[in-house]
Amino acid sequence: MDKIVPYYYKHSRWSWYWRDKLKKARAQIPLHSVILYYKYMNYLLKRRLIHPKTKFVIFGQGRTGSTLLTSLLNSHPEITCEGEILTRRVLNPLLYVTCRSQIQSASDVYGFKVKIYQLTHTQKLDLDDVINFLKKLSEDKWQIIYLRRANLLRHAISNMMVENTGLYHQFSDDQVFWNKKIDVDYQKLLISMEKREKFQEAESYVLKHIDYVPLVYEKDLLDVDAQQKTVDMLCDLIGISRCPVQTNLVRINRGKLSDIVHNYHEIRPKIEQTRFSQFLD
Repeated sequence: MDKIVPYYYKHSRWSWYWRDKLKKARAQIPLHSVILYYKYMNYLLKRRLIHPKTKFVIFGQGRTGSTLLTSLLNSHPEITCEGEILTRRVLNPLLYVTCRSQIQSASDVYGFKVKIYQLTHTQKLDLDDVINFLKKLSEDKWQIIYLRRANLLRHAISNMMVENTGLYHQFSDDQVFWNKKIDVDYQKLLISMEKREKFQEAESYVLKHIDYVPLVYEKDLLDVDAQQKTVDMLCDLIGISRCPVQTNLVRINRGKLSDIVHNYHEIRPKIEQTRFSQFLD
């Protein structure tokens, strides 16, 4: 087996991490797949590709404005920001991200976004493994940008709108704009809010001892003027020049909750009896 384990695997400061993952993978993944994976990754690392000067990861849940932030950052000429690159299982997320940052970026600054449940569910990492993953990125000079949504009610309704309509994003050049109300099942809404709350607790746990840049959708991205200020702040942090940024994304959930939810008058009294009442309009 030693013959197929790459030099980088055996001698890197991350070898303890990879060795554990390889042991687990042997029991789940065919041996030939393990061999091909490490041969390919070792080949990429031996190409001595130029590292981006600065790297960052946008860490958070879906429907928090991460696609909007990615779009804004990509409008900057010095930044390449990919989307969710860990939506499929990879043998070693850390090695995969490291290699991808080298081969995908034509810019001095490279980033991607990832959700906590993509690390725990898709990549099969427990929370301690997620901590190690983010710590290793931080030690390798990656900036961790933590994006969250403060209003859990609107967060949950945004997710339910996707489930009802299949519409994830709206663009300014779309010929048809979504303007219909949806009916919301109160029990499903409550479960969704509790789920988002638990994800936020898990995110706080894994970030407890890691340096990161906190962003809140309502404060830093909701308003157009705030978007430019947020990107300017990130440019200063990254060490690149500021420039005007733009996006063709259009906000879907506009207006009051009563303008979005058809049966709002039915669910509002029930929400008022819960700890989520603070998020009502």
